Amino acid sequence: MPTATTVFGVWMVSGKARTKKPSVDEILAVDPKNARDAVHAMWERMSGRDEDDLTDSEALVKLVVDFEMELQDGGFSQFFHHQGYNAKELATALSEIAAHNVLSMLKKAMSVFPQGDVPRDEDEVERLLEQVDGEDEMWEELDQDYQEMHDQELGQCLLTFMLDNRADFS
Repeated sequence: MPTATTVFGVWMVSGKARTKKPSVDEILAVDPKNARDAVHAMWERMSGRDEDDLTDSEALVKLVVDFEMELQDGGFSQFFHHQGYNAKELATALSEIAAHNVLSMLKKAMSVFPQGDVPRDEDEVERLLEQVDGEDEMWEELDQDYQEMHDQELGQCLLTFMLDNRADFS
């Protein structure tokens, strides 16, 4: 089965280095064990495009991968401080791709906000986070749980979503 990954602008497709981005079909032809690589290759393929030029399916993948990268870099705390205003849309996206375990974690992380409702306004998110006490311990526990299972669930769910919506990707 082919794989598609990139490092410093050099794409590796089925073990061959090249500088041209792989096609959507090449990305989606990956071995399901390499789902995360395919998802990140698709994300990189979309990078640089204006958000308004993305299809709904592409925007969903970008939203979920952006969330994953925030969690990888700094956990739920970083996500809420940088992109928490997207939490509602993210919850909808995770539900749509059937990433139930990650959705459950997100909802638990959102519970630090009044009624679990994260505001769309970045300044309001920051203001509320300053008032919350004890979220760091809960978020650290969720971060650990996420690290233990995320690769399998998100990668597989996103790859299945991309395959099911192939026509939406360019």
